[in-house]
Amino acid sequence: MLGSRANVVLANPNGITVNGGSFVNTGRVALTTGHVSFKDTIPVAGIPERDIALDTSTGTIVVGPQGLASALIGLDLIAKNVQINGPLTNGFTSQTAYVRAVAGNSNVTLNTAVSPNDNSNDWLTLSPSTSAATASSFAIDITAAGSLTSGRVQLIVTDKGPGVRSAGPMNASLGDFTLSSNGSVQFSNTSLTAQNNLDLQMQDSVTLSDTKLKANSGSATLTASGAVSLTGSSVLANAGVDVSGAGIALAQDATAQSVIASTTSGVVLTSTGDITNVGSLIQGQQKNALDTASLAAVTLNATGNILNQSTPTGLLGVVYGAAGDVSVTAGGSVTNQNARILSNQNLTITAGGDVDNIVDHSSGVNGGAPVSYSDRSWRLIFVEHRDDGFNVDYGALADPDKLSYMSANVGNVTIAAQNVHNIGGTILAQIDPKNPAVGGSISITARDQLLTQAIFTGQASFHRTCFFFCSSSSSSNVQGYGGVIQANNDITMKAGTQITNTGGIVSAEGTLKLDAPKTLAQAVLGYSAINRTHDLKAWFGNSWSAIFAADTGGLFSGGTGQVELTGEADIEGGSFNAPGGIKAAGGVNTISAPYRAPVTIGNHNHLGLVSWFGL
Repeated sequence: MLGSRANVVLANPNGITVNGGSFVNTGRVALTTGHVSFKDTIPVAGIPERDIALDTSTGTIVVGPQGLASALIGLDLIAKNVQINGPLTNGFTSQTAYVRAVAGNSNVTLNTAVSPNDNSNDWLTLSPSTSAATASSFAIDITAAGSLTSGRVQLIVTDKGPGVRSAGPMNASLGDFTLSSNGSVQFSNTSLTAQNNLDLQMQDSVTLSDTKLKANSGSATLTASGAVSLTGSSVLANAGVDVSGAGIALAQDATAQSVIASTTSGVVLTSTGDITNVGSLIQGQQKNALDTASLAAVTLNATGNILNQSTPTGLLGVVYGAAGDVSVTAGGSVTNQNARILSNQNLTITAGGDVDNIVDHSSGVNGGAPVSYSDRSWRLIFVEHRDDGFNVDYGALADPDKLSYMSANVGNVTIAAQNVHNIGGTILAQIDPKNPAVGGSISITARDQLLTQAIFTGQASFHRTCFFFCSSSSSSNVQGYGGVIQANNDITMKAGTQITNTGGIVSAEGTLKLDAPKTLAQAVLGYSAINRTHDLKAWFGNSWSAIFAADTGGLFSGGTGQVELTGEADIEGGSFNAPGGIKAAGGVNTISAPYRAPVTIGNHNHLGLVSWFGL
């Protein structure tokens, strides 16, 4: 542009292609496929003004492989479709300098009174359509060879259907990145960076695959009327992060886990459907005081279910409040499966359905019940040969390194749900070591049943063979995982029908209160093996062995006062312990006392001489 600096409009309804183009001595540039008309107005100052009206419903703007580079106050691309196949760069160094793409059917007015040297006022006004058209292809399409760079970047799609697709990097190098789309959004194998705030508003779904979104110094907001899906992708911000949609899903892929995190503030996920976090990380620093939806360092709020999960071959699924609370609220159920929900202050979980803190476990042979065998035959006419034994198989965990934890490191744990199941998991509350009066208590309320249960794994076996003399061997690697509820201070557990502890441990260093019609302390048989080869036990055989079965777990323990129960205390191999004993309003019913004894097979007296030694 020769002469004085000017704003420039290039219009062609048939389409525009730029390949290696640039603009000189221009303030703002508009490339458009809209039909041009003029609108005469008389503003307040009384000087007649002729504005440019653009009616766009056809045409495509294409930026070719050689790209488009200029230093402008603003660059507007206004077309039915915008395709970027090369670098598009606005090099004007200002956080207000922009690249803006308006795609789909639109009515735009350009204010010609705005000076080409004025970078504080916008010359474009977009009039909303009475009804949005439905696109047949992506309105804005940025290929892997394409890119967008400017102080500020704005993408607007007015059509429904396919909205924005990008495989190329986008960078708002000095200011905000904003996207508003009536259609769906897909980002893959790319990055989107804003020096300040990042704001994506979709009236449809958004899908991120191997994509990194980052607000370097500001906040990040993703709002969708449809589903929000992250696979191997991240949404990072220095300030707060807000993600909302009709279902939010984070998943890892072969290259990376998904991450939603804030460096200094809170993370809020709000879903009108489910929230699913598989092998990925959701992390906040502290409550965002500027966001009323932020209740904690991490706030998860779903109308449906919330799932935090790790898979055996994948990474840990983690929800983490680094320096603040974690708040989890679901209209349905909350499931923490082989995963971690951790807070360095308080943890609150509220569910309209169940709360499950569980681990994956493959069942053993015969469901963990002993399987015995016996074989007898006669040799040397009059001597009987016997083989006897049994095997117990409790199965195995899917991954012992991925145990389920719900933990408040320096705070309290509060859980309320229809049913609460802590199966193979651990629920912890720890005090502040600098101020023991702070934190360390657990309160669990189940409107129906409350179950904590250890998961037992491993195998136990005993084998005895007799021919003249007897020898035996045994082995056991049976052990229990989880079923632990432990607090440095008090524990209060309440259930509408029953509290059950099967093989687990409920331990409060303070008081322990159990409020339910019935509370069952139920142990699980564990096995330990003894093998001897060089003492009197093996005097008449090559080896001697025994295997003991003992009740394990089912323990309720209070550190001070009495274990207080509002209902009946049922003991089935477990126990209730506290310095002051047990106080059960409904009495104590001992179904079976704790058991420990050697496992016997048939008649142990192989020869009389063995029994003479009292073996």
